[in-house]
Amino acid sequence: MSDYVKITLTGRDGSTWCLSGAGAGREGVTLSPNVQNLIDAPVKTLWTPGPFGEQYAGKRVRRREVIFSVQVGHEGWDPDTWATVDSRWRWAWDYDQECTLTVETSDGIRNLKLRLLEEPKAYGAKDPFLTGDCEVMMTTVAEFPYWVSEPDVFIWKTPNLADRTTVFVANNGDVPVWLRWTFTAPGTWTIPDFSWENDMFARGEMDRGRTLVLPELKQGESITVDSDPRVQTIVAANDAPVQHRWKGNDLLYPLMPGKSGELPVGFKAKPTEPGSENGGAFKLTVPKWYSRPWSRPHVIRTGY
Repeated sequence: MSDYVKITLTGRDGSTWCLSGAGAGREGVTLSPNVQNLIDAPVKTLWTPGPFGEQYAGKRVRRREVIFSVQVGHEGWDPDTWATVDSRWRWAWDYDQECTLTVETSDGIRNLKLRLLEEPKAYGAKDPFLTGDCEVMMTTVAEFPYWVSEPDVFIWKTPNLADRTTVFVANNGDVPVWLRWTFTAPGTWTIPDFSWENDMFARGEMDRGRTLVLPELKQGESITVDSDPRVQTIVAANDAPVQHRWKGNDLLYPLMPGKSGELPVGFKAKPTEPGSENGGAFKLTVPKWYSRPWSRPHVIRTGY
């Protein structure tokens, strides 16, 4: 086992299992060779009939099925000790609740959420109650197929009634990521929605510097703004229908792989009542997603 790659599993019950690398096997379980689908996220390319056979039409990222075997116990172990470790390992897994597989290398720490796809299968010609060990095949699946590391978080505050700032962001992964914002109220915020040269709406060049003015926020209407198309874009802390006041606008673009630049953010507000504080604040979260558990960063500085 390599000391340069450490693989750890955090069970759905909070238990920790060092499977490979420094400290492997201290809980009684080690990872066997030949892990399937650990490295790259599974992708299916799409093709349509073309003038010379077929032409490329895009791709679809699929669920990641990680299949691996572990050695539970060691030959010569006391059978009761083996049975205890085997039971604890099985309790760490579930079909409904997720475990976290963590890979630590010189490129950082990245996590993958897994759950059981099928029941674990123990195989071997020997009775583990005689030998004190057995090998178990795990068939698991990741609904979100990308490796995730800690996001970049930026916080900015101003005591002024009108102000602006810039935030430098970078995506050193190979997967588009969707920015998440949190804004205080009251006030009006202007935020960026750059295309990053992404031509998904045939406006890649036109939207290089695209910005949007959010609806004016009233007292108590602090909001989260999530550009991820899987969720509602604007959600207010007091459940006010802020997005209904946005006149059909929406965020369109993710931060593309290898892109970086300065994001401008503007703020303005009316004077508050005497005794109340003026100003505003926001938090920007930039997710870190990767198709592989290790990779060297490659960021292109753009002119945004």
